[in-house]
Amino acid sequence: MFKSVFAYDEEVIFYFDLLGNKYVAQGGSLAWRLNNPGLVKSRSHFARKNGSIGSYTGFAIFSSPQQGRKALIDWLRTKKYSISTLLTIGKHYQPENPEGYASHLASILSISLEKKINSFSEEEFNHLIVLIEKSCGYSPLGNEKF
Repeated sequence: MFKSVFAYDEEVIFYFDLLGNKYVAQGGSLAWRLNNPGLVKSRSHFARKNGSIGSYTGFAIFSSPQQGRKALIDWLRTKKYSISTLLTIGKHYQPENPEGYASHLASILSISLEKKINSFSEEEFNHLIVLIEKSCGYSPLGNEKF
């Protein structure tokens, strides 16, 4: 588990463990380097609640991708988002084309655009998390190094 972080730049993130050992995350996507699969904002309650150890350009940096994923899940389960549809998520992730983003997600999930997040089955919800992570670039590219 990492206790602190230093974002050298967008391409290189330094993590430090409890003993002071330094680890370098480079390559891959920004979401991968930040351990933030859903690119949760650093100033959000969800980032702090889930143990954010730093930030870079407004995004939280987590000590593990599991913490970043938990922050995304907590964010989607808030009252605002849980009673919303995919369009609200689209407005957050693709403000220039929220309808297109929402339609794309609905198509892949095989659900109606009007379906509320809180009525998703557990399988649909988990699939939504994976789709959001992929849209944020959180998937192995083959050039990641830690």
